[in-house]
Amino acid sequence: MQPAFPSRPALRAVCALPVFASCVLTIVLVLVLLWAQAPHAEPAPHADALSQDHAAQAVPAVQADRQPADPAHAEHPQGEPAPLDSESTREDRERAVQDALALAKDLAPYVTAPPTLEEWLAGAHYPADPAGLKLSKLSDAEKAMLVQGIMGTMEIPRPLRPGSRKPFQAALKRHAAGPLRDDMVVGSRRWGELKRYLASKQGPELLYLVNSLWNQFRFAEDAQTWGEDEYWAEPAEFARRRQGDCDDYVMAKYLTLRDLGFPVDRMRLVVGKLTRKKTAPREFHVVLRCQTEKGPFILENNRKVLLDDRTSLKRFKPVYSFNEKTEWLNFVWE
Repeated sequence: MQPAFPSRPALRAVCALPVFASCVLTIVLVLVLLWAQAPHAEPAPHADALSQDHAAQAVPAVQADRQPADPAHAEHPQGEPAPLDSESTREDRERAVQDALALAKDLAPYVTAPPTLEEWLAGAHYPADPAGLKLSKLSDAEKAMLVQGIMGTMEIPRPLRPGSRKPFQAALKRHAAGPLRDDMVVGSRRWGELKRYLASKQGPELLYLVNSLWNQFRFAEDAQTWGEDEYWAEPAEFARRRQGDCDDYVMAKYLTLRDLGFPVDRMRLVVGKLTRKKTAPREFHVVLRCQTEKGPFILENNRKVLLDDRTSLKRFKPVYSFNEKTEWLNFVWE
């Protein structure tokens, strides 16, 4: 007996069912997506759901577009208006005034104009950078006061005044109260032994030995060594800490030479601007200049050898110099 096969129309209907189902499913998905993207109006809240706080906030929101808000009626985070004479408002005003005064005090050295040459000679001090006076800006009368100075500069001297070079003069006072004792160790030897040996030397040899003695210590910024932005140590302090910056090296060499009998008027601390690289900004640096019978020499904290007065520090431009008796303004041709 042969099996019965479905008729041709029935077979066609069975084959069309999957295609029909796919079309229906596609239409349903499209309708769902269109409904999801269409904007829907939220149901209006019941009148009782609006609190009085919401109603009070709605009125200023509408009026804000018509006129600017009055700062006097600005609200605190708690929602209450801030009275102009309230305790917190007065404290805020006083704090703002104190902050402004503190900022003005910090900026005063940088916004105050440097004194004129006449004012400087009369005793005025520079508030910040003494390089404010430039050679090109001096009058003919002021240029007539210039004399040939150190390290290829032109300079004008005046007596060192009590209020000038305060870190330097403070270090002098501390050294007078507590100088190096013979039993103190400087480097690896006692100061008494070193002092007797150095006292037998003179001229460039003495300068070389003193320079080498103090250059054995490590360089470190004042903030790291002393916890201050600017502090000039005297020799005993420098020997105890065994580290310091350029002014600490210079003070130790200056006072060591002075105590060994080297004339003060033949020594100067020279402050200037140093450019270490052509692209680097200039920074202040200080060196010690000593005049001997064989010529002037520079004692530098990162050089073991003595340097020539003019040619060794090509990127160093002196701004001012001083010792215990005199200070000089130094001008470099621009």
